[in-house]
Amino acid sequence: MNNLFKKTISVLISLLLIAGCTDIGDDFSITNPVIDYDWPREYYNAVWGTSENNILVAGSSGTIVKYDGFVWTELDNPASLSLYSLWSPQDGDIYAVGEEGVILRYDGTNWFKMDSPTPSKLNVIWGFSTSEILIGGVSGTIMKYDGSEWGIMETPTQSSVNSIWGTSINNVYASTTSGIILHYDGLNWEILVDGLPPLFKLWGFNDHIIYALGSAGTMLKYDGEKWTRQFSDTDKGLYGIWGTDPNNLIAVGVDGTIIKYNGDIWRQLPTIISENFSDIWGIRNEVFIVGGYGTILQRSFSNF
Repeated sequence: MNNLFKKTISVLISLLLIAGCTDIGDDFSITNPVIDYDWPREYYNAVWGTSENNILVAGSSGTIVKYDGFVWTELDNPASLSLYSLWSPQDGDIYAVGEEGVILRYDGTNWFKMDSPTPSKLNVIWGFSTSEILIGGVSGTIMKYDGSEWGIMETPTQSSVNSIWGTSINNVYASTTSGIILHYDGLNWEILVDGLPPLFKLWGFNDHIIYALGSAGTMLKYDGEKWTRQFSDTDKGLYGIWGTDPNNLIAVGVDGTIIKYNGDIWRQLPTIISENFSDIWGIRNEVFIVGGYGTILQRSFSNF
């Protein structure tokens, strides 16, 4: 039977609205700490949602918790090993992937295990529709879902695929542990860039604004033609990034690292907690950051 969590969030932090724009703000003071929260103290690897009232967080031991806008509930599911990524088309089913090739699908009521063509660890899931979904994993594994079954794609690398992001099924990027950025044009995967530090996350707004994050504070920006290194103001590994527009971005990473981009520079903000942050996700006026030892942080935009 599902556990109903009495505590809603571990930390609630306000964001500022400046000069009529949706500015993420620099005020990270803890305004409502909750120490004895009731959701499991697992290592949370991923956060995703479809609305302010439907946020899911996944992590170690197959743990998945859901936020309905008021309380957190632990969801029963067929997985017992770590889950590393969540994704959903807007107003569609939610998918999760993880250890031993596990692929889960949530219809809003129940989780189901899907047939997987691999027993290997799966790191990331990303897509565009219910018949255009991609999964990346160890040993260069990339799989594609056509709406009925998963098929393994041919890739030019044996490096672990950590992140996938794109603007359409014919314009997809993937990053790897060995510092490779791949590109898929709808027919083939090819190596776009190599020789970079280990890369953990890709994210963007369009095909002219894409970011790649990695070890030791690595931050790259793609302008549609080339990848350029940016000063990130940290030497900590970066694992997640999200923003409201190209001039308001937040990236998170190791040891509670939070950095903010204002359109000109990245700047490190004061540490809230020392746990590693694994992922960040937002929708409209709400941002969620997740990480080690049961970390779930919520930030709200004021007057969004």
